[in-house]
Amino acid sequence: VRAASAVNVLKNLQKRSSVIGQGQNIENDLSRVTLPSQKKKGPLKLIVVGGNTGAQKSLAALLESLPADTPPVVISVSTISGFLPEFIQKLKSKMQVQLEVAKNETPLFMGHVYFCPTGSHGKIEARAQQLMLRLEKGSPVCSQMPSSNVLFESAASVVSGGLCGVLLSGFGTDGVDGLKSVAGHGGFTLIENPETAQFPFAPQKALALGVVDQIFDSHEFAKVILDYRNRSAA
Repeated sequence: VRAASAVNVLKNLQKRSSVIGQGQNIENDLSRVTLPSQKKKGPLKLIVVGGNTGAQKSLAALLESLPADTPPVVISVSTISGFLPEFIQKLKSKMQVQLEVAKNETPLFMGHVYFCPTGSHGKIEARAQQLMLRLEKGSPVCSQMPSSNVLFESAASVVSGGLCGVLLSGFGTDGVDGLKSVAGHGGFTLIENPETAQFPFAPQKALALGVVDQIFDSHEFAKVILDYRNRSAA
């Protein structure tokens, strides 16, 4: 019921396509909408990915498309956190990046993807110019553990404009406030296309708040992220 209540967001965007889509036809090509961008700063240093229910397939498609020189990626998707070894084993033969379950105080390196495990929130810290992932016990946030909000907000405060936040399929609002924080600190924000997401409520909510830079289908996320990296590094 909560997810269905957000469907009107897309209808309203379609009516305002001439403004938001910057000349693009949202009704016919919603997956390629470019929304008004926040002011961006500096090169891309970190990518954070969140979501929960329905995000597994989209996440796999995103990861399979990442090249080996991708900036470090940290993932907080609560619905796969309980079976990460199996998830990683299934995917690793298709990967150009290295997949691993994060441990406490894990240093983050290019070409690596770190998954926040079950029972802990992931927080980004910077120590002597090295980005680190700290795992922290606590209560669920927006009913999720690990929480996308916790990861996104901590990353935004540390990395600012060098951050890309990606919100995938999700039931409930976890990740929405976090994506707002990424945008507010000058980061680049992406959401999974609500029309193809299995559970579109969280992406739609972020869209309604006006904190989304681009909407793309999951298999196209990597191209968008890397295009942005190349532009920001120029």
